[in-house]
Amino acid sequence: MFDKNRSVMEVRILAICPVMEVYDRNTGDLRGLQDMFWINFEQARNLLAAYKIYNPYNFAQRMSYDDALRKRFFISTVYKEDNTHDRMILDYLSSTDALLEAEAIKNKMMEFEHSLWEN
Repeated sequence: MFDKNRSVMEVRILAICPVMEVYDRNTGDLRGLQDMFWINFEQARNLLAAYKIYNPYNFAQRMSYDDALRKRFFISTVYKEDNTHDRMILDYLSSTDALLEAEAIKNKMMEFEHSLWEN
């Protein structure tokens, strides 16, 4: 999110959606991904802050799930971009090509952020 008044680029987690891999029962092949449900991040913060997690990078630092998510200590993969057909990347590309497309989308977002500061 870019705040034009303060000229600040902020990253905010709006919601969390667990994604489930769906497999074909007969062949066992991966058929795709399915969104399970959405959780509003602001409403879940009290619960997330109540539970501590293991921090492999610093044994002395106590960290909650809320801390880990806000500090972005997680790995993510782009699997869908807003488009007119409402398709996921796996719907039109497969395997390595899908991963390359996800990286291209990440790079496009990063270039957009950098171009905000160059003007």
